Amino acid sequence: MHRWIIGVLVSMTGTFSSGLGDNLVRYSYRLNDEAAECDKKRPYKSPWWVCGWTLTVLVDTGCNALALALAPLSLIMPLGALHILWGAFFARTINKEPLLRMGIAGCITIVMGVALVLASAPRDSITRSFSETLDIMYTFGFIFGQAFVLTLILCGSYFTWFSHWPALRQFSAPTVAGLFGASSNLMLKIVESLISAEHGDVFKHWEFWVIAIATIGLAVCQLTTLNHALATCEAVNVVPVANSVLLIGGTINGLVCFNDSDSTLADWQIACLSCGMCTVVIGIVTLSMRQSGEGPPPSKSMADDASASALLSGTQRNYKTQNNDEEQPE
Repeated sequence: MHRWIIGVLVSMTGTFSSGLGDNLVRYSYRLNDEAAECDKKRPYKSPWWVCGWTLTVLVDTGCNALALALAPLSLIMPLGALHILWGAFFARTINKEPLLRMGIAGCITIVMGVALVLASAPRDSITRSFSETLDIMYTFGFIFGQAFVLTLILCGSYFTWFSHWPALRQFSAPTVAGLFGASSNLMLKIVESLISAEHGDVFKHWEFWVIAIATIGLAVCQLTTLNHALATCEAVNVVPVANSVLLIGGTINGLVCFNDSDSTLADWQIACLSCGMCTVVIGIVTLSMRQSGEGPPPSKSMADDASASALLSGTQRNYKTQNNDEEQPE
């Protein structure tokens, strides 16, 4: 079996486990809220809570890291949208939250978009040596791309913190979080490529440690900006904007900066990949536009746990916070 197929299956397993874990955590809080006052207990004493966090933090993070090592970044990133799909499915089956026609349409659209991406995205990653992997960071595409991202982050941060227009902040804050996420995924892919090239000897190189620390720093920035967006903006805006920027930015990083494909993509592949990404984004937006009253609002402890999940889930995806917050009523 080809490596990229294994990577896709591993990534799908991660999104499945994370979507299931999100809803098991929510289920544990629901059971605790419905229990008599004398029977209420701390969340970590619930087996559903422990199982949910194990799936979300450990299984999902491990699957995503392994998938990035087996398949191109531009192929794995769009699959992250399946997390939202699984979250909606398990919200219906486990927590009995209704999935209306808008939600069903969003789920179908995401599946169609992912199918287009799988049919057209690059399949195999280029095998590089340690020095060749480092040379990626000196290419025009990488330097220009990251400089452009940094410019967007600075502009978005200014609008987020100093703009007097609330409508602008609704989009600038989640955009900054998505940009940090896309860059952190790119750096994680470079870290994994360095490890695969040098194996145990990679830890002797100072360049590896600089890149690893930068990856962690980007992940922390992603957590901070995402939490700020969720604290100051409506989740109905944060979910589609942050996920769409993360998806598109990560895919472009893989194609332009990391040069995922061994050869130039055919015209039909470029068109199909572009249509697939746009379709996934439309599905995310549609699914996020479900009526906000479909489910009970999460408790404060659920929101606190969701914030922690964004950091513990690493740089790959920060959908845990979004799933817990997107059901809040307007």
